[in-house]
Amino acid sequence: MKIWLPEVLEFLSYMTVTKSESMTDTLFCEYIETCILRLFPNISPEWKFDEEGEIIFGSVVIKTNAGPGRLCTNFSNVEFREKTERTGYHIILSLPNDTSISAEMDDLYRLYKARCREKTQQVSSKTFYDRMMKIRENAYITDPEKIHEIKLVTLNPSDLSK
Repeated sequence: MKIWLPEVLEFLSYMTVTKSESMTDTLFCEYIETCILRLFPNISPEWKFDEEGEIIFGSVVIKTNAGPGRLCTNFSNVEFREKTERTGYHIILSLPNDTSISAEMDDLYRLYKARCREKTQQVSSKTFYDRMMKIRENAYITDPEKIHEIKLVTLNPSDLSK
């Protein structure tokens, strides 16, 4: 793994288990200090870049949910988070029992979903219109060989790419 380091380094894996089988504030702080911070030895509240734009040092954001054991239950946790911010890493808490990326993904997905809905409406409107026009034209065609074949209207993912 090469993150802000001049060479690639390998790190041993880290595992710990509590009697309650759940995260505790103490364990979470230990995890941050033992595992996360080792990956960013040049952490700092200020950013500095070299001539090529590579990071020399800077801040790190750690996002987690605010469930039990995630630094949200007592005053010492507030002090720990203030200390981490002065050091250069920021712990951002999201909703409990939620995925750590959900808020960002919801924002990203909102635009995607709106565009998909808009495209679906455009394609379905055109498909229905084309079908309606064939039905109308068939009413005036007397030669049976020239009658339009009218299929059921269906939409599939390939229709949405048109």
